[in-house]
Amino acid sequence: MKNVIKNAIFAILLTAGVAAHANERINVKVNEGLTLEVVFAEKGTLKLEDQKGEILYKEVSINEKSHNKMISLAEIPDGTYFLEFEKEDSIVTSVINKKAGEINIVDEAIVFKPVYEVKEKAVKFLLTNPMEKKATLKVYDTNGNLVGESVNSDFVFKKTLDFSKMPAGEYTVSLRIGENNFLKTVSL
Repeated sequence: MKNVIKNAIFAILLTAGVAAHANERINVKVNEGLTLEVVFAEKGTLKLEDQKGEILYKEVSINEKSHNKMISLAEIPDGTYFLEFEKEDSIVTSVINKKAGEINIVDEAIVFKPVYEVKEKAVKFLLTNPMEKKATLKVYDTNGNLVGESVNSDFVFKKTLDFSKMPAGEYTVSLRIGENNFLKTVSL
């Protein structure tokens, strides 16, 4: 029991630190003239999408130098847009509303990507879920058959997948959290 509490406290402190650090690495603000100013200093992909998922702007950063991007929304229709910065460990999304000649940032969210560790006939899985969204973990064999499933909406979703009774081969681990779906192929 003492170990469980210690691990939970460690996970909470780690998450708080990572979330604070993630928000330091990207800054989005509204400027005059229906323009977003985006400042980031990390490798990743910056993109602006409409509600249908159409990409209106995309840029891939291959280095960690400071980037300062100005994105004009003057020529696009009123509506809701999503500015997303995807990094190796997370996705930071800003929800932007454009209406009547004004733009506003109405929401910001961070989704952490899952961490996997393959050890012999087991896969250890960890997801930090600060928004406590429903996370669905599914495991498929090489034929696409579902061989395991787990659902969790806890702050920390930790699971060890035991493959000791399964035949050797490749398995696909799928995690859906909100609109995001992360896939990982593991060989056991």
